[in-house]
Amino acid sequence: MKKAYILFPFLLPLVSCSISISDYWYDDADQYNEYTAPLGIHVDDASILTLDVDWIAGDILIKEGEDTDLLIEEENAGKGEYLPLYYRGLGTEVEIRYAKSGSRVSNSKKKLEITIPSSVEKIEMDVVSSNVVIEAGSLNEISLYTVSGEAKFSVSSLRDFSWDSTSGNLELEVADSTLLNEIELDTVSGNADLTFDGKRGYNLKFDTISGSLTKEFEQDVDASLGKFSIDCDSVSGNLSIHKK
Repeated sequence: MKKAYILFPFLLPLVSCSISISDYWYDDADQYNEYTAPLGIHVDDASILTLDVDWIAGDILIKEGEDTDLLIEEENAGKGEYLPLYYRGLGTEVEIRYAKSGSRVSNSKKKLEITIPSSVEKIEMDVVSSNVVIEAGSLNEISLYTVSGEAKFSVSSLRDFSWDSTSGNLELEVADSTLLNEIELDTVSGNADLTFDGKRGYNLKFDTISGSLTKEFEQDVDASLGKFSIDCDSVSGNLSIHKK
């Protein structure tokens, strides 16, 4: 998923999540187009199935809309120079990048809002320091890689979920657990808060050094539905499992 990368002049800004001046690069840059506001995308007259977002700093909201197009809106939310995002449609996938490849990015934060059609099945995100909110219906997969920031996801149903974070916190709510297969969490110090309908139980693997575990249910299930898996690796982060 990590198609884009940032060259930092030194490590401290990344650890503290204060974005210093750095170079921002990604592959196949010549295939991407500059954003013009607002932007609606319909990929090759086919359904949009996958959304891939690479972002550095600023709030991100992804919500489901009624149109068949994917709508992108962004605005500058910081003091730095505004650099428009770049995007491309690749088959049934839409890829969004924070800025033009090779850009010198600074402390600028940008607010990104994406309205997705119901056809979207998979969302992949690679962010540095962003607060991310996803409000959607049924999805097959959500994958988030982040350094810091809050992530709040609320979906009707979901199959697979992965979250890899250094210090960010996660809230995930799945209204209908019928299709759940696997949830993978990997964090250093971030806390994960999971909420389910309680119809199905789960097989839990929680490896941690100093993090705590809180769970409100495990066996209160319909046995005919089977169990899904939760695999969490943490150094000091806490895991909480709630019943909606």
